[in-house]
Amino acid sequence: MIIKAPKAINSNIITPKNKEELDLIKEILRRMNIASAILTDEEKEELGLIEMMKNVDRNEKVSRETVMKSLGK
Repeated sequence: MIIKAPKAINSNIITPKNKEELDLIKEILRRMNIASAILTDEEKEELGLIEMMKNVDRNEKVSRETVMKSLGK
């Protein structure tokens, strides 16, 4: 679940332990009129990849062969 915040504030990602906790969080957010959205597994994976790309060393060169090997291709 991701909580959308105004542009000046970052968003928070919350991972509930179980369905009951998820339902409680959703109800609290609804009562407080706070926008939220459930992320799909694909969206969570994309966020992880984006974070990895932000932290990559852009000065180091890697061969195409190495990249394809790490991708399993």
